Amino acid sequence: MAKPITAAAMMMLWEEGKWVPEDPVSKFIPEFEGLKVRQDDDELVPQASPMTMKQLMSHSAGFGPRGEYPDQMRSDEFLEQRIFVPLGMVDSDYVLPASKAERLVSKHSYDGNGKLVAVGLSGTYNTSRPKFLGGGGGLMLSTVRDYWRFAQMILNGGEFEGKRYLEVSTVEMMHTNALEPGVRLNLYRRDINGLGFGLGYAIVQDPAAAKTSQGLQSYFWGGRYGTWFWIDPVNDMILIGFISTINSSTPAVVPVHELSARSVYRAMGESSRTAAENLD
Repeated sequence: MAKPITAAAMMMLWEEGKWVPEDPVSKFIPEFEGLKVRQDDDELVPQASPMTMKQLMSHSAGFGPRGEYPDQMRSDEFLEQRIFVPLGMVDSDYVLPASKAERLVSKHSYDGNGKLVAVGLSGTYNTSRPKFLGGGGGLMLSTVRDYWRFAQMILNGGEFEGKRYLEVSTVEMMHTNALEPGVRLNLYRRDINGLGFGLGYAIVQDPAAAKTSQGLQSYFWGGRYGTWFWIDPVNDMILIGFISTINSSTPAVVPVHELSARSVYRAMGESSRTAAENLD
Protein backbone atom coordinates (compact mmCIF):
# COMPACT_ATOMS: atom_id res chain seq x y z
CA MET A 1 0.00 0.00 0.00
CA ALA A 2 2.76 2.40 -1.04
CA LYS A 3 0.63 4.69 -3.19
CA PRO A 4 -1.21 6.57 -0.39
CA ILE A 5 2.11 7.18 1.37
CA THR A 6 3.69 8.47 -1.84
CA ALA A 7 0.63 10.67 -2.36
CA ALA A 8 1.12 12.19 1.10
CA ALA A 9 4.77 12.90 0.26
CA MET A 10 3.71 14.56 -3.00
CA MET A 11 1.17 16.72 -1.19
CA MET A 12 3.90 17.90 1.17
CA LEU A 13 5.73 19.14 -1.91
CA TRP A 14 2.50 20.71 -3.20
CA GLU A 15 2.17 22.65 0.05
CA GLU A 16 5.72 23.91 -0.48
CA GLY A 17 4.74 25.27 -3.90
CA LYS A 18 6.76 22.74 -5.87
CA TRP A 19 3.87 21.81 -8.20
CA VAL A 20 0.18 22.43 -8.93
CA PRO A 21 -2.37 19.97 -10.37
CA GLU A 22 -2.55 21.79 -13.72
CA ASP A 23 1.23 21.60 -14.30
CA PRO A 24 2.25 19.40 -17.22
CA VAL A 25 4.46 16.54 -16.07
CA SER A 26 6.97 17.61 -18.73
CA LYS A 27 7.65 20.73 -16.66
CA PHE A 28 9.55 18.48 -14.25
CA ILE A 29 10.59 15.66 -16.60
CA PRO A 30 11.21 17.11 -20.08
CA GLU A 31 11.31 13.62 -21.59
CA PHE A 32 7.51 13.48 -21.20
CA GLU A 33 7.07 16.28 -23.73
CA GLY A 34 5.16 15.16 -26.84
CA LEU A 35 4.04 11.75 -25.59
CA LYS A 36 1.83 9.58 -27.76
CA VAL A 37 -1.22 7.61 -26.61
CA ARG A 38 -1.85 3.98 -27.52
CA GLN A 39 -5.29 3.36 -28.99
CA ASP A 40 -7.36 0.17 -28.74
CA ASP A 41 -5.94 -0.96 -32.08
CA ASP A 42 -2.38 -0.31 -30.78
CA GLU A 43 -1.92 2.73 -33.01
CA LEU A 44 0.08 5.53 -31.35
CA VAL A 45 -1.37 9.02 -31.74
CA PRO A 46 -0.37 12.41 -30.28
CA GLN A 47 -1.93 13.41 -26.98
CA ALA A 48 -4.94 15.70 -27.21
CA SER A 49 -3.42 17.65 -24.31
CA PRO A 50 -0.28 17.31 -22.19
CA MET A 51 -0.36 14.88 -19.28
CA THR A 52 -0.86 16.82 -16.05
CA MET A 53 0.20 16.30 -12.46
CA LYS A 54 -3.48 15.90 -11.54
CA GLN A 55 -3.75 12.94 -13.92
CA LEU A 56 -0.55 11.48 -12.51
CA MET A 57 -1.83 11.78 -8.94
CA SER A 58 -5.29 10.42 -9.75
CA HIS A 59 -3.94 7.29 -11.49
CA SER A 60 -5.43 8.40 -14.80
CA ALA A 61 -2.21 9.22 -16.69
CA GLY A 62 -2.04 5.89 -18.52
CA PHE A 63 1.20 4.49 -17.11
CA GLY A 64 2.10 0.83 -16.90
CA PRO A 65 3.50 -1.05 -13.87
CA ARG A 66 6.69 0.11 -12.20
CA GLY A 67 8.67 -2.77 -13.71
CA GLU A 68 8.51 -1.02 -17.08
CA TYR A 69 10.71 1.84 -15.83
CA PRO A 70 13.81 0.21 -14.31
CA ASP A 71 16.32 3.04 -14.79
CA GLN A 72 14.63 5.97 -13.00
CA MET A 73 15.24 7.74 -9.73
CA ARG A 74 14.67 6.81 -5.99
CA SER A 75 11.98 7.94 -3.53
CA ASP A 76 13.01 6.14 -0.32
CA GLU A 77 15.14 8.94 1.14
CA PHE A 78 12.28 11.45 1.09
CA LEU A 79 9.83 8.97 2.61
CA GLU A 80 12.33 8.06 5.32
CA GLN A 81 13.05 11.66 6.31
CA ARG A 82 9.58 13.18 6.03
CA ILE A 83 7.20 10.33 6.89
CA PHE A 84 8.67 7.12 8.30
CA VAL A 85 11.04 8.53 10.94
CA PRO A 86 8.82 11.40 12.17
CA LEU A 87 5.75 9.13 12.40
CA GLY A 88 7.66 6.36 14.16
CA MET A 89 7.09 3.87 11.34
CA VAL A 90 10.05 1.78 12.42
CA ASP A 91 9.25 -1.34 10.37
CA SER A 92 8.33 0.20 7.00
CA ASP A 93 10.91 -0.07 4.23
CA TYR A 94 11.75 -1.43 0.82
CA VAL A 95 14.45 -3.73 2.24
CA LEU A 96 14.32 -6.45 4.89
CA PRO A 97 17.29 -6.25 7.28
CA ALA A 98 18.68 -9.58 8.44
CA SER A 99 17.79 -8.69 12.03
CA LYS A 100 14.07 -8.75 11.16
CA ALA A 101 14.03 -11.83 8.90
CA GLU A 102 12.49 -14.10 11.54
CA ARG A 103 9.50 -11.73 11.85
CA LEU A 104 8.54 -12.02 8.17
CA VAL A 105 5.18 -13.73 7.73
CA SER A 106 4.59 -16.60 5.30
CA LYS A 107 3.03 -16.05 1.89
CA HIS A 108 0.13 -18.20 0.70
CA SER A 109 -1.38 -19.40 -2.54
CA TYR A 110 -3.69 -22.16 -3.80
CA ASP A 111 -2.52 -25.59 -4.89
CA GLY A 112 -4.04 -27.55 -7.76
CA ASN A 113 -6.90 -28.72 -5.55
CA GLY A 114 -7.89 -25.23 -4.42
CA LYS A 115 -6.33 -25.69 -0.98
CA LEU A 116 -4.61 -22.71 0.66
CA VAL A 117 -0.93 -23.52 1.22
CA ALA A 118 2.17 -21.67 2.41
CA VAL A 119 4.75 -20.97 -0.30
CA GLY A 120 8.41 -20.02 -0.27
CA LEU A 121 9.36 -16.43 0.49
CA SER A 122 12.06 -16.22 -2.17
CA GLY A 123 11.47 -13.23 -4.43
CA THR A 124 8.77 -11.67 -2.24
CA TYR A 125 11.07 -9.20 -0.47
CA ASN A 126 14.34 -7.35 -1.01
CA THR A 127 17.53 -8.15 0.90
CA SER A 128 19.38 -5.24 -0.74
CA ARG A 129 18.20 -1.91 -2.04
CA PRO A 130 16.80 -2.28 -5.59
CA LYS A 131 18.02 -0.05 -8.39
CA PHE A 132 14.50 1.29 -8.91
CA LEU A 133 12.23 2.29 -6.02
CA GLY A 134 8.91 3.39 -7.41
CA GLY A 135 6.32 5.56 -5.73
CA GLY A 136 3.52 3.31 -6.94
CA GLY A 137 4.73 0.06 -5.42
CA GLY A 138 7.56 -1.93 -3.94
CA LEU A 139 7.11 -0.85 -0.31
CA MET A 140 6.66 -4.48 0.64
CA LEU A 141 7.52 -4.36 4.34
CA SER A 142 5.43 -2.86 7.10
CA THR A 143 3.27 -3.72 10.10
CA VAL A 144 -0.29 -2.96 11.09
CA ARG A 145 1.06 -0.64 13.80
CA ASP A 146 3.17 1.33 11.34
CA TYR A 147 0.43 1.69 8.77
CA TRP A 148 -2.07 2.69 11.46
CA ARG A 149 0.19 5.57 12.50
CA PHE A 150 0.20 6.83 8.91
CA ALA A 151 -3.55 6.34 8.45
CA GLN A 152 -4.35 8.01 11.78
CA MET A 153 -2.33 11.05 10.70
CA ILE A 154 -4.46 11.26 7.56
CA LEU A 155 -7.73 10.77 9.48
CA ASN A 156 -6.63 13.51 11.88
CA GLY A 157 -6.39 15.92 8.96
CA GLY A 158 -2.59 15.79 8.66
CA GLU A 159 -1.63 15.86 12.36
CA PHE A 160 -0.31 13.13 14.65
CA GLU A 161 0.97 13.27 18.23
CA GLY A 162 1.34 17.04 18.17
CA LYS A 163 3.20 17.27 14.86
CA ARG A 164 1.60 18.57 11.67
CA TYR A 165 2.53 16.81 8.44
CA LEU A 166 -0.12 18.20 6.09
CA GLU A 167 -2.74 20.95 6.28
CA VAL A 168 -6.38 19.93 6.81
CA SER A 169 -7.38 21.36 3.42
CA THR A 170 -4.62 19.35 1.72
CA VAL A 171 -5.87 16.08 3.20
CA GLU A 172 -9.40 17.00 2.09
CA MET A 173 -8.09 17.43 -1.47
CA MET A 174 -6.56 13.97 -1.31
CA HIS A 175 -9.94 12.32 -0.74
CA THR A 176 -11.99 14.53 -3.07
CA ASN A 177 -12.80 13.00 -6.46
CA ALA A 178 -10.37 14.20 -9.14
CA LEU A 179 -11.55 12.07 -12.07
CA GLU A 180 -13.10 13.57 -15.15
CA PRO A 181 -16.86 12.92 -15.61
CA GLY A 182 -17.53 9.44 -16.98
CA VAL A 183 -14.19 7.95 -15.89
CA ARG A 184 -14.63 4.79 -13.82
CA LEU A 185 -12.20 2.91 -11.62
CA ASN A 186 -10.82 -0.47 -12.65
CA LEU A 187 -9.99 -2.51 -9.55
CA TYR A 188 -9.15 -6.20 -9.38
CA ARG A 189 -9.43 -6.36 -13.16
CA ARG A 190 -12.98 -5.06 -13.37
CA ASP A 191 -14.72 -1.71 -13.75
CA ILE A 192 -16.58 -0.62 -10.64
CA ASN A 193 -19.37 1.96 -10.40
CA GLY A 194 -19.91 4.18 -7.40
CA LEU A 195 -16.24 4.98 -6.76
CA GLY A 196 -14.19 8.10 -7.34
CA PHE A 197 -10.47 8.66 -7.03
CA GLY A 198 -8.73 11.58 -5.36
CA LEU A 199 -5.03 12.34 -5.08
CA GLY A 200 -3.93 9.00 -3.72
CA TYR A 201 -7.11 7.21 -2.63
CA ALA A 202 -10.17 5.54 -4.10
CA ILE A 203 -13.34 7.07 -2.64
CA VAL A 204 -16.71 5.45 -1.88
CA GLN A 205 -19.25 7.81 -3.45
CA ASP A 206 -22.16 5.36 -3.68
CA PRO A 207 -21.80 2.20 -1.53
CA ALA A 208 -24.74 0.45 -3.19
CA ALA A 209 -23.45 1.04 -6.71
CA ALA A 210 -19.95 0.00 -5.66
CA LYS A 211 -21.35 -3.11 -3.95
CA THR A 212 -19.41 -2.41 -0.79
CA SER A 213 -20.29 -2.25 2.89
CA GLN A 214 -17.69 0.45 3.47
CA GLY A 215 -19.15 3.72 4.67
CA LEU A 216 -20.07 6.63 2.42
CA GLN A 217 -17.10 8.96 1.81
CA SER A 218 -14.62 6.33 3.02
CA TYR A 219 -11.34 6.35 1.14
CA PHE A 220 -9.17 3.29 0.69
CA TRP A 221 -6.57 1.27 -1.14
CA GLY A 222 -5.03 -2.22 -1.22
CA GLY A 223 -1.61 -3.77 -1.61
CA ARG A 224 0.10 -6.33 -3.77
CA TYR A 225 -0.07 -9.20 -1.30
CA GLY A 226 -3.68 -8.75 -0.28
CA THR A 227 -3.37 -6.03 2.34
CA TRP A 228 -6.12 -3.42 2.52
CA PHE A 229 -7.30 -0.46 4.54
CA TRP A 230 -9.90 2.24 4.57
CA ILE A 231 -10.46 5.47 6.45
CA ASP A 232 -14.05 6.38 7.32
CA PRO A 233 -14.19 10.09 8.23
CA VAL A 234 -17.92 10.00 8.99
CA ASN A 235 -17.52 7.34 11.69
CA ASP A 236 -14.01 8.48 12.70
CA MET A 237 -12.68 5.00 11.98
CA ILE A 238 -9.73 3.21 10.39
CA LEU A 239 -9.63 -0.45 9.39
CA ILE A 240 -6.38 -2.13 8.35
CA GLY A 241 -6.30 -5.72 7.16
CA PHE A 242 -3.08 -7.64 6.54
CA ILE A 243 -3.19 -11.02 4.87
CA SER A 244 -0.32 -12.37 2.81
CA THR A 245 -1.02 -13.96 -0.56
CA ILE A 246 1.16 -14.21 -3.62
CA ASN A 247 -1.23 -12.04 -5.61
CA SER A 248 -3.89 -9.53 -4.56
CA SER A 249 -6.11 -10.94 -7.32
CA THR A 250 -6.26 -14.32 -5.53
CA PRO A 251 -9.97 -15.30 -5.49
CA ALA A 252 -10.29 -15.13 -1.70
CA VAL A 253 -8.89 -11.61 -1.30
CA VAL A 254 -11.77 -9.41 -2.47
CA PRO A 255 -14.46 -11.37 -0.53
CA VAL A 256 -12.34 -11.04 2.62
CA HIS A 257 -12.21 -7.27 2.14
CA GLU A 258 -15.99 -7.11 1.87
CA LEU A 259 -16.49 -9.50 4.78
CA SER A 260 -14.34 -7.29 7.00
CA ALA A 261 -16.42 -4.23 6.12
CA ARG A 262 -19.72 -6.01 6.63
CA SER A 263 -18.62 -7.40 10.00
CA VAL A 264 -17.21 -4.13 11.31
CA TYR A 265 -20.23 -2.01 10.44
CA ARG A 266 -22.63 -4.65 11.73
CA ALA A 267 -20.74 -4.70 15.04
CA MET A 268 -20.84 -0.91 15.20
CA GLY A 269 -24.58 -0.95 14.64
CA GLU A 270 -25.16 -3.61 17.30
CA SER A 271 -22.95 -1.71 19.72
CA SER A 272 -24.93 1.47 19.11
CA ARG A 273 -28.23 -0.30 19.69
CA THR A 274 -26.96 -1.88 22.91
CA ALA A 275 -25.76 1.49 24.20
CA ALA A 276 -29.15 3.05 23.44
CA GLU A 277 -30.99 0.25 25.23
CA ASN A 278 -28.79 0.68 28.29
CA LEU A 279 -29.54 4.39 28.32
CA ASP A 280 -33.26 3.61 28.21
